[in-house]
Amino acid sequence: MKRFISLFLARFNQFAVPLIVYPLCVSNVGLNNFGFIAFCTGMSALLAKFISFNMDTFSARMIKDSGEDRALADLAIITPIFMKLLLSICTLPFYIAYCCYQYSGYELIAALLCLYPVISTCFSFNHYVLGFGEFHLLFKASLLEKGVLLILVVSLIHSADDFWLIPFSYLISVCTPIIYYIVKIKPYKANLKLRTLFANSKKYFSVGKWLLVGKCLQLHMNGAKVILGFVFDYKWVAVYDVCEKIVNVSKVPLTMVGEFLFSRKDSGRSFYLRFFYVEILMALLLILLLALFGEYLLLYFAKEHFESDMHQTLNALSFILLAIPLLIVFGSNYIVKEMSADIYGKLLFVSNLISLQFLLMWYYFASNDFYLFVYWVVFCEYLLACFCVCFVLYKKRRVYCEK
Repeated sequence: MKRFISLFLARFNQFAVPLIVYPLCVSNVGLNNFGFIAFCTGMSALLAKFISFNMDTFSARMIKDSGEDRALADLAIITPIFMKLLLSICTLPFYIAYCCYQYSGYELIAALLCLYPVISTCFSFNHYVLGFGEFHLLFKASLLEKGVLLILVVSLIHSADDFWLIPFSYLISVCTPIIYYIVKIKPYKANLKLRTLFANSKKYFSVGKWLLVGKCLQLHMNGAKVILGFVFDYKWVAVYDVCEKIVNVSKVPLTMVGEFLFSRKDSGRSFYLRFFYVEILMALLLILLLALFGEYLLLYFAKEHFESDMHQTLNALSFILLAIPLLIVFGSNYIVKEMSADIYGKLLFVSNLISLQFLLMWYYFASNDFYLFVYWVVFCEYLLACFCVCFVLYKKRRVYCEK
């Protein structure tokens, strides 16, 4: 129970602080400036996804499987960080070169500060927390991060000219939990050789290559704001970003339950069915709440910048919440935990390859239709969810027939 409370409080910070930070940022800097920050952060987040290999769940599994063997645990903790740092060294020059070519003045400073998702990804210890179930560390780190962010945003951002201080505040805030984890976990004390890290990295790469390719193709999640920034103006990026953030905050209770149950040893048909029923009921309740109070949330977030386009966008994106239980229960939990992360990566790759065909159709035939793009984002989530469910049912049916 103590572990669950720590996880709940950590996720509550993710829920509560954006309710204060986002309205302040949008209201003070305006939709266009906020959209510019969202666009640059979107590019950085896309780069962070490439760097991360989407290996948190697999790394957590490796840590959990290490048991009492501290040497294996240290290797499982440090290997993904080592891999991400190597990849960031190879890729960051391209982002920096693009920013220097495209922007100048405070826009260039803001674009470079928007690299905070990459820094956060490189030094993420979520796999350690998830693998050992030490959610009290997650809560304390989250409290530090969101507390620093809130203080900086409230004290620094007061006008449109302060738009570059938004990524600056986020950069400082994401560095705070990194320092906390390093002090508490002391990964630098692990006695590991470079040869061992490179050898283990090959193993991670063999599993993660499909996850990497799949995530890079998952443009509806990682690149939506980047695409909108190139096709439309920054105002539409801001509209989408505000609605996406509300939906992402609504996902927190669903993902929190999934993370908590991942670290448990329970398995079997009855366990996953109960897990699924709980997630579906929560998702339906969240969709109902957004339908009833979504407009009030948007008015609170956007204040004088509220537009009717936001409400329609939020209504469409809210249906993603019904796909999340399928992805959490059958995808990131059952397939990764009971089968293989490699399988999940292949399903991710195939579903995103199909979704890209629809993206190209939208671009060539209806690129002026913003809402059709939003519906494409929702469709992509359901496509992967259907792939995961169908695969699990197919494998279960085969096992049953063989018996």
